[in-house]
Amino acid sequence: MESLKILFVSMSDIGGSHPIIGLAIALRNKGHEVFIATERSWEGKFEKYGLKEKVYDERDINCDTLKDNSVLICSLLEAIKKGPIEICLAVDSLMPTFAQTAKISSFQIKQIIECVKPDVIVENSLIMIPAVLASNIPLVRMFTTQPLFGMDDERLPPSSFGLPTNDDKDWSRFLTEAMLELKIILLILRA
Repeated sequence: MESLKILFVSMSDIGGSHPIIGLAIALRNKGHEVFIATERSWEGKFEKYGLKEKVYDERDINCDTLKDNSVLICSLLEAIKKGPIEICLAVDSLMPTFAQTAKISSFQIKQIIECVKPDVIVENSLIMIPAVLASNIPLVRMFTTQPLFGMDDERLPPSSFGLPTNDDKDWSRFLTEAMLELKIILLILRA
């Protein structure tokens, strides 16, 4: 088997970073050269597993990344306590933040791609980083933080609600609640 140079690019959160460790180690153990493009707040976390890191800044240097991530997580947890519509609205409200993060980090990711010259890129994020797309390098996309995101299939739970895939007893209740809340919101808006 031909040895490949593989670059992982991931979101800088636990749900995006931890899942790639096992995959990266397995690929390295098969003889591939593996690099992780990691945001500065994760520096050193991959090296302890023998993985090569390429560090970039996802946000302004003056900004506390861990604090920002904590605020995002807390806002999502608060939404989960409230109900289906709040969960969807909270996830939706984060999209501009995710898009801005992809835009800010794109130039640095481009530099890492030019430095590493990977044969394959594995990107684990919700919003595709422009530099990854523009590289024209073979790409494997995944989104381990919310694997069902955007999947519309009656055999799967509704996306973004955190419902289990192996127990469908709450699916219809959540969908019914979501539709009821949506109807109430629409009635209020029409009044």
